Amino acid sequence: MKCKQIVIAKQFLFFKLLIAICVNAAFAQEPGFSWPEGKKMAVSLSVDDARAGNPPLGTVAQYVKEKRVGLADTLHFPQLIRQEEAEPLVLDARRGVGIGPEIQYMPEWKAFGWFHAKDSVAWDIEVNQAGNYEVTLEWSVSDEEAGKEFILETRRQQLKGVVGKSGSWETFKKAVIGHIQLDKGYQRVVFRPVSPEFEEGTALLDLRAVTFELDR
Repeated sequence: MKCKQIVIAKQFLFFKLLIAICVNAAFAQEPGFSWPEGKKMAVSLSVDDARAGNPPLGTVAQYVKEKRVGLADTLHFPQLIRQEEAEPLVLDARRGVGIGPEIQYMPEWKAFGWFHAKDSVAWDIEVNQAGNYEVTLEWSVSDEEAGKEFILETRRQQLKGVVGKSGSWETFKKAVIGHIQLDKGYQRVVFRPVSPEFEEGTALLDLRAVTFELDR
């Protein structure tokens, strides 16, 4: 029995050492992180060590939080966009709905890629303050594909424009494209091309956001 206890004790110590090595390896390259003095090989930590803000738990929690926020910005999650007071309404691509045969949301660019004349993007919005709004478009397009007409539709109005050059597909640009009237309450906003057909192999633009800002 005594021999068996010795074997179990040795196995326990071995696993503690193995865990300690793994924990140290996991945090060895953590920027700005250092183990508390005298605890670099510690396997069990005290309650004080586990308090928020103390390494390693505080460091890990902050890392997870930063990654979660960064990931949330790229996820495509269509939802109702509500206006707070008279603040600008930002209709970003990740909260819009792509409608059509080929339109695609591109998380790495936080934008919709347009490949077909029958594609469109729609947003459901709730306007808190009716009025005339300045409309800003954020987009990218190659110089070769620029120049096609688009239309922005609300409950009461339509706003037409031409896709201007941004420099390249990788270069996004913001520009005011006009003004439009928004009623108070729920409504749907749709962005689509004017032309019913594109030439094969061409595209409209990459659309990142449409912003409505109340005229003062």
